[in-house]
Amino acid sequence: MEGEMETQGAGSEDGFTQVTRKGGRRAKKRQAEQLSASGEGGDAGRMDTEEARPAKRPVFPPLSGDGLLGGKEETRKIPVPANRYTPLKENWMKIFTPIVEHLGLQIRFNLKSRNVEIRTCKETKDVNGV
Repeated sequence: MEGEMETQGAGSEDGFTQVTRKGGRRAKKRQAEQLSASGEGGDAGRMDTEEARPAKRPVFPPLSGDGLLGGKEETRKIPVPANRYTPLKENWMKIFTPIVEHLGLQIRFNLKSRNVEIRTCKETKDVNGV
């Protein structure tokens, strides 16, 4: 059996070429491995741009909430289903207090549209809290 496999491999030298599939993640990975193996040493696979990159990232001062928004207020509306009105009403202070004190957001329950509306203001520390 091994002899047959060797003769098949030897047949590829007699004018036959190996056919590879175009595209695909595996083909690209295999091609990259072949290029790095055929290159001289381990440095042949590296790009020249890697060495030109600075060693440290630039340091920027943190922006305030007002600076992140650029003067605009961001609003989010959360619809409340009818079966959740009573639990929302009972736990409103537990929900309201941390949002206002810790995140610095404004919050209200709009009875007409039945939405909880949360928006940013000047006191907002982190805009991602919305």
